[in-house]
Amino acid sequence: MLGKCGSEGTSNARHRITRVNGMLPRITASRYVDGIAVWLRFADGLESVVDLSGDLAGPIFEPLRDQALFSQVVLHPEITTLVWPNGADLAPDFPYARLKGHAAA
Repeated sequence: MLGKCGSEGTSNARHRITRVNGMLPRITASRYVDGIAVWLRFADGLESVVDLSGDLAGPIFEPLRDQALFSQVVLHPEITTLVWPNGADLAPDFPYARLKGHAAA
């Protein structure tokens, strides 16, 4: 799920969480790749590049279309969420679900 740290009030449909063996997916490593893409490794060993160019909508995410800002992505060490200097964050379940969907195809 794309969101801003601490944001609340979204619909239940947006709170669908992908669980791995009953646990939330956890990002263990990340790095900026190129354009609007980031490489991720999850605790269960799943790893791949995720292109987020089609997912950056709304006032907090549209600025991330600028590669200079997007490339400043870091993995928050405590909550294992991708974060950017403008306050945008990316919950691990969103890219995990996309990668699992691509892996199954």
